[in-house]
Amino acid sequence: PQEPTFRDVLFGFIKQKGFKKHSDVYNACQVKRDTFNAIKKGRNYGVSKRTVMQLCFGLKLNYDEAVVLMASAGYAFAPSSLTDVIVTYYLKHELYDIFEVNISLYDSGADLLFAE
Repeated sequence: PQEPTFRDVLFGFIKQKGFKKHSDVYNACQVKRDTFNAIKKGRNYGVSKRTVMQLCFGLKLNYDEAVVLMASAGYAFAPSSLTDVIVTYYLKHELYDIFEVNISLYDSGADLLFAE
């Protein structure tokens, strides 16, 4: 049997977390509307690792859920990546304040997660 696609896993979490409108999802995640719509419409949309991490925070996924979403997009948290280590810390402790995450990333010299 074929593994569920990233889109399938994402929309399963959206439903599970009780989001009613798609605009609530992409606003909470700080993902561009166009990006979200491309994911929604295209089963093979190549989403970036950064976008997947943004979705993890906006959907308030715990670490185990985040691992599932990341894997469905073909990614994993890398212990050799400072950004991944910081993001993992926040997800494991269920701390979803995106401003705190960005401050920690900035203070550590890592790329910001929530910035354009």
